[in-house]
Amino acid sequence: MSTTPSKEEQILDAAHPLFVRYGPRKTTIDDIAKAAGLGKGTIYLYFESKEQIFAASVRRNCEAFLDVIQRDVAAERDVAAKLRVYVLARFEIFERMMKGYGGTPERFHEAHLIPEFRAMIAECMVRERTLLRGIIEQGIAASLFKVSDLAVAVETISTAVHGLVTSSWNFEPSVLSVEEKVDALVDLLINGLKGGKKA
Repeated sequence: MSTTPSKEEQILDAAHPLFVRYGPRKTTIDDIAKAAGLGKGTIYLYFESKEQIFAASVRRNCEAFLDVIQRDVAAERDVAAKLRVYVLARFEIFERMMKGYGGTPERFHEAHLIPEFRAMIAECMVRERTLLRGIIEQGIAASLFKVSDLAVAVETISTAVHGLVTSSWNFEPSVLSVEEKVDALVDLLINGLKGGKKA
């Protein structure tokens, strides 16, 4: 079996360090073609724009991270441990993504101006929330959680985790470690999920 990367992989491999160094706005198709050792026309056979290349590059990393989360969550037998693995992994993923693509709030907001990037993030969020839904369903099946509306619970927890994760990068300073924040949030989530419907 051949281990030679496909043209798409070759392009993404070449583009990633350019996006890290210069960001998606300053990186050009010419830069990517040169780094990949391909003609500019060849790039356009596989991608319509540098924005599409950027989104594909991030998607590849995001899917790899989600594969790891899914594996680590599945390895835990306790529902609370599964939830902690999920929350901690979200911190680690965001940190890696930030460091991997410039590591500044400006670069983060720059990426979100790209429609292809926002669409890709939405796709990843669907998969992530499906994983979270599975954890909560296991808690319900084990009579650990009482949830009146599963969809609302999933979206609320996902949003809360995302908010804590993004504020914990370098936007807002904190005296708490990541582990302390994760433990506090998981404790709140577990106790809240046990409470069930509000009277």
